[in-house]
Formats: sequence, structure tokens, C-alpha cells
Amino acid sequence: MRLLSLLLAGACAAGVFTPAEDLAYSEALAAVPAARTGWVAVAVVDGAGRPVHGARVEFKQVSSPFRFGCDLYRYQWFSTPEENAEYARRFEALFDCATVPFYWSSFEPEPGAERWAQVDGLLEFCSSRGILVRGQPLVWLCDDFYPGYARRPFREARGLMLARVRRVVSRAKGRVRIWDVVNEAAACRGVRDEFALSEAETVDFVAECFRAAREADPEALLLYNEGGIMGDVDGAAPPYRFIEKLLARGAPVDAIGIQAHFADRLPLDRVARTLDAYARLGKPIHLTELMLPSLGDWGARYGEPGEWTESLQAEFAARLYAVAFCRPFVKAVTWGELCDRYSTRKGAGMLRADLSPKPVYYSLRQLKEEWRMESASPVTDAQGRCEIGAFAGGYRVEVSWGGRRFADGVSVEPGRMAAVRITVR
Repeated sequence: MRLLSLLLAGACAAGVFTPAEDLAYSEALAAVPAARTGWVAVAVVDGAGRPVHGARVEFKQVSSPFRFGCDLYRYQWFSTPEENAEYARRFEALFDCATVPFYWSSFEPEPGAERWAQVDGLLEFCSSRGILVRGQPLVWLCDDFYPGYARRPFREARGLMLARVRRVVSRAKGRVRIWDVVNEAAACRGVRDEFALSEAETVDFVAECFRAAREADPEALLLYNEGGIMGDVDGAAPPYRFIEKLLARGAPVDAIGIQAHFADRLPLDRVARTLDAYARLGKPIHLTELMLPSLGDWGARYGEPGEWTESLQAEFAARLYAVAFCRPFVKAVTWGELCDRYSTRKGAGMLRADLSPKPVYYSLRQLKEEWRMESASPVTDAQGRCEIGAFAGGYRVEVSWGGRRFADGVSVEPGRMAAVRITVR
């Protein structure tokens, strides 16, 4: 937490954060060890089962239950090969989860004319680098992203939408591991109003979409993504009630996506309370579409006027990620747009228009390094054992003995001791 501590000191000195935000942040830092770390006990024995003393044991973390995500929409959008290569380099250096677009109106502008060529390129980029893929969205009843040819009476449109869900999920099975099955069914009106659906009918339809996605890929993680949630510290807003009803219908929702648009700044203590409120729904949470500008007015929600800067963007992001990371039910934070050149919100990227990194990029890279265990190499004691504290996740454990190497894997869970026994011969 060295970086976070430095940021906290600088932010407090500048008077950028309120006492309530400082408290939420300090509580987050204090909660991280219990929320995200466990232990590994390794026993090394020889072929006869005798303890091996003095064996070098190497731990290397290979996976984490907490994902650093970002959209990959602008991959190969730049004008030169050098710029495209730089974008890709910056992306893979920080992110282990990529959001890939499946917006209906642009992905399938005419019936049957699905644009898989570009999507396949994004999926290949991720597959070759071990980056998890999240597809967004399968169903969104929004005027701007709903194709004109599907604007029919609901009885007909319903069949088209369910068929699209089954077709796209089946085609991407095994390559897209997380799906935003439905986006903003509670917050977005538009096409939904044209269908004249009641809330109960909307809930039933959304549940159908999730069941169709589950049938098409039983292994995928299915996410319901919604806006208008941040700041709902009591779970009293319409999205909370909508999700409650959706879960009560038995919809196979695996996680809840909470959109994190902070162009209109929200105090971080309210962010923390919102996460805790929605955790009561009993599902993992993903923070999605994170938008933190580096310039412009921060809006009225904060209670006092102010301006975003690159420094504040970095400080706010570091604190926000800590508030999320200390809550084990938060599984991912996904940044909305990587580069300012094509950002829909001015200054909301981590990279400037010329692809040079802002402070926030380096801040989050440092955080990721601090929340992973790159490697450790203890030596076994007289009982052939060694123990080590570790962040939750998957590890490769290798033992060096007699000029040979022996390996196994182990998964570490928060607050628990994982055990692995390795036999050297």
C-alpha cells in the first residue's frame, strides 16, 4: 500500500477529500488483509515420504479473483501501426479483462449481417495474451443501439432478441467468458416504452434473456448491468427493486454490474455505502464503465464546486479501487475508455490523445503490482515445511531439489490456509 499511502497524504494536504472520504479510504486499507489475503502451507517429502529440509520453494501468482478491466473498443483504430502497437502495449501491461462490443445496431446493422471479423480480431488479441473477455451488451432497449429492423410489436421483437442472445453466445462460447446479458432494463426507457411493457413484463423478459444465455453457454458468467445506482446508499432506488424482482423470478444472474460514471463527482464514502447496499442482493458485483475525467467541472453531487485534474483523477481512482478491493464481493473494476483521442467524455482516458500515460495509468499499475504476489522463494524447515502469506488467487508452486524441479498448483482463499504436498524423487 505504499503508493496509496503517498496518495492519501498528498490528497489530504491539498484538501481534496472530505473527512468522511478519508475515513472510508483508511477503513478500506485496514480491511484489505482480511478481505483479500490467506496463507499457503507447503510440505515437501521424498519418495519414501520423509520430510525434505532446505528445499527451495518458489511461489508465483498466476491468477487473481479481482480483475482490472477496460474496454478494448479502440484496438486497431489508430492511424499508424506504431500507434496501434502502443495502444496494445499499454493495454496488456495493465489489464487482465477486456470489454468487447456487441451492440446490436452496429454489430448486426442488417438482419443476418453480423460483423464477426472485427470482433474475432479482438478475441484473438485477448486469447493470445491470456486476457479474460467480457461481451457487452446482448440486449439493450435503448433507441441509439437498437436496430430499426427489430422495431416491431413486442411479440415479434421478443423472438428476435432471444434468438440473437442464443446465436451470439453460442458463436463466442469459450472465448467470451462474461456477458452483459441485459443492460439498463430498469433505467433505460426508449424501446421499452414502445413495447408498452409493465415492470413485471420487463422483469419476465429479462429473465428469459438470462435463461437463453445460460442454455447457450452454461459456463459463462452472466451479468446484469445497470445505471442510476451509484449514490443509492439505502438500496431504495428503482434498480435495486428491479434486480430483487429479477432474482426472485429465478433468473440465472451470476453478478451485478454497477455503472461507475463519475464525471459528476460522488463522495467516496457514498460509493462505499452503495456497494454495501447492493451486496445485500447476494450476488458478486462488478464496477463497470468507470468514467473519471481529468479535466472539467466535477458537477453538483459533491456539494461544493471544483475541477477535475490529472492529479485528482489519479488520486480518486486509487482510492476508489481500494474501496472496491477491500470488499471481496467486488470481483472487477472496469475502466470505460483507455485513450482520450476517441473518448466519449473529454479527458476520461488513462492515456492522453497522443497515447502518453497520465498519472492514473501509473497509479493503477502500481496498485495491481501491490495487490499481486509476483514471486517468493522460502526454504523448507527441518519438518520439510514452509508457510507464506499471499493474496487470494491461483499459484504455481515449484520446488528445486537435487538439480530438478517439481511443480504443483494451489488456490488461496481469503482468511484460509491452503495446503499443498510435493514429492521430490
